[in-house]
Amino acid sequence: MKPKIWGESDVKKIWLHLDNSRVHNSKVTLAITEKYGFKRAPHPAYSPDMSPSDFFLFGYIKEKLKGCSLKSLDDLKEKIYEILSKISREFRKSVFENWIHRCKIVIAQNGEYITTD
Repeated sequence: MKPKIWGESDVKKIWLHLDNSRVHNSKVTLAITEKYGFKRAPHPAYSPDMSPSDFFLFGYIKEKLKGCSLKSLDDLKEKIYEILSKISREFRKSVFENWIHRCKIVIAQNGEYITTD
């Protein structure tokens, strides 16, 4: 799997931004992260305001799924893939700019829990 992601160079790294939940810090997760050479971005004490999945993605998907009548798990997966594929590059960029802004607030607050909107 690693060569397909990185190509021939070991210089490139893919950074993961995971919060400090138990699942993300389990021995299994840490071993897999290390095995595939991912680099983990540091994260302050758990704060849903810091994870793009929490402050953007989950709510966005839920909103897009409102009113949908899906008959199976496969239908749900297909609909989610469709929703994700329609998020423009510019919109994704704005989400990560928002994340950077939130990170700067945490730094200014010495890592204390914050709420932003």
